[in-house]
Amino acid sequence: GDLNGQLWRFDLTGGSASPTLLANLTDASGAAQPVTSAPLIEIDPATGKRFVLVGTGRLLGKADVASTQVQDFYVIVDGTNSGFSSASAPLTRGELTPQTDLTAAITFSKGWYYDLGSPNTNYVPPTNPDGTANRTNLATQGSGYASSGTGERVVMQGVAYNGVVAFATQLTTPDQCVPEVGNLYAINFGTGHTAFTDNSIDIPQSSVVASMAIVSTSNSGGGVSGGGGGVNSPTPPCLPGQQCNSNPCDLLSGDQNGGESIKSLNCSGGLGGSAVKLLNWRNVPVNGN
Repeated sequence: GDLNGQLWRFDLTGGSASPTLLANLTDASGAAQPVTSAPLIEIDPATGKRFVLVGTGRLLGKADVASTQVQDFYVIVDGTNSGFSSASAPLTRGELTPQTDLTAAITFSKGWYYDLGSPNTNYVPPTNPDGTANRTNLATQGSGYASSGTGERVVMQGVAYNGVVAFATQLTTPDQCVPEVGNLYAINFGTGHTAFTDNSIDIPQSSVVASMAIVSTSNSGGGVSGGGGGVNSPTPPCLPGQQCNSNPCDLLSGDQNGGESIKSLNCSGGLGGSAVKLLNWRNVPVNGN
């Protein structure tokens, strides 16, 4: 993607990289939405469709802090696991299905998009009795803080596993004394339904998310454990040949202040389904064993 909202696909199978303009990403008014995080390319294990997953937004300079443009997360169909779609013209917003309720699945043909938090220019940050900005427990301020006069945006690449995409958004504030916060999302990209087991739309964060990982909790050997100021020995994702289709997984995240969280997900897309099959498997020798 680029700063003009153009989403490109480069075919590297030939002698040279052949670019194809896959989509023009714009807001409801037709203004281009910048892309500053790398897209994810994923196969839906339930259907075998190939998806391009990307969020919009930028935070490259001082002027971006006060931007109130509404950004989106896009899920675009681009063929199947056997080949790309034949894009004769770039997709536009009008050809995609709007997802307005992450607690309900949707049907779509070319893809879907979800509007991130709209700005609330009337929001006043919480203050202490002496009039200074309240910097504690900002995540508990709710959607009022999440719409703190600037738009919610995606400026870091998400992660995906077993039919679920997780990504973090960043919420800037014009008050430099109030730290930035964000939200965590986890969505089944083949249905548009939230993947959080408690059916949450998003999870407010008290600081900016700096890292994420989705791990399976289906393997034996301890699963995911926390405590002692850190996340200890997360179980790796299921290997090919293991039955993962009916087992849960967790979203692990860390923020820029050293905070950590573990959220339960429903990753029941099914690596053992009919759409994705194991071609071969071999043991890789380590240290001669």
